[in-house]
Amino acid sequence: MTKHRDADVSARKESARQAFRFVLPMDIPGFAGNSKWYGGLGFRSRSSEPMDRQYERFRNRVIAAIGREYLPVYRMADGEFGFMAGQRKLTRDRASLRRHVINQVRIRIRGGSHRTCWGEEYTSLELQRGNEIFLRSLRLVAERGVIAAYFAVRGDGWGEAYFEPVCDWLDANHVALNDDNYVPFYFVYAMLNDSRRSELYSGRRVLVVTHLTPERTSALERALLAEGAASVAFISVSANKSLLDSIDPGTVTGPVDIALVAAGIGSVNILAQLESLAIPCIDCGISLECLLDESRRLERPFLVGDDRIQVGLNGAVKILGLEEE
Repeated sequence: MTKHRDADVSARKESARQAFRFVLPMDIPGFAGNSKWYGGLGFRSRSSEPMDRQYERFRNRVIAAIGREYLPVYRMADGEFGFMAGQRKLTRDRASLRRHVINQVRIRIRGGSHRTCWGEEYTSLELQRGNEIFLRSLRLVAERGVIAAYFAVRGDGWGEAYFEPVCDWLDANHVALNDDNYVPFYFVYAMLNDSRRSELYSGRRVLVVTHLTPERTSALERALLAEGAASVAFISVSANKSLLDSIDPGTVTGPVDIALVAAGIGSVNILAQLESLAIPCIDCGISLECLLDESRRLERPFLVGDDRIQVGLNGAVKILGLEEE
């Protein structure tokens, strides 16, 4: 009995950075070649279990919860990591570098505001409240759902500067990641875009929570109905302060089976407020935008499944659904 107790204490003391001792290739069935992005794409893992098995377990868990159980899934990458542990210098492409420089200028002009690459902006005073909301909400997700963190190991080295600072932040704030509540970031994109995505959408009553305009609402509804959804309901959030937003799930008339959330770093706040619906609530980010603009599927890995790729006799690759130029 003493040995088991000692082992439990040792496991609890293990730091987050120590727990992620494996690096596995991001090989997921239905996405051939995606692990070759960025000169090679692997992810840190607490387990040596192959990624395809880890992915299937995560996917099956979400499918089983549809219409039945609250299961928040929150993605964290450089935007969230910078908010948590402070910005780090990263190798950036030209477009990303331009956004970063503009944001830094705005921060200096406006006296210490925080602005994300997706347009969220918070003053120093708002950040005090925002940090409290973020931590409280993240702890709920860790307890009840899944954190999909960008603990990637890439050929170009991008993003690795965040791994240790973020792990230390998680430890300091008592947010424990384990085999039940951590998955690689790209599991979410893969689940939403693989050849079996109809299991998520077909016949389901889908709730979308994001910044809305009449045009976006109509286009998203059409796209989700085309994917097989039985109905689509909406809750709108602010375009640039979603971390501070309060929403009322009670405004949704009729039951829903699954929620798709796209609200930047503030998605964690929105996920926490959807608990009463007792359904999976997925922070889907750019996957939602891909329903509006298919060309955006070319921007990142795991946004296009093999079922939508056609290779011609000359070796040319065509993504089905994209309009011809």
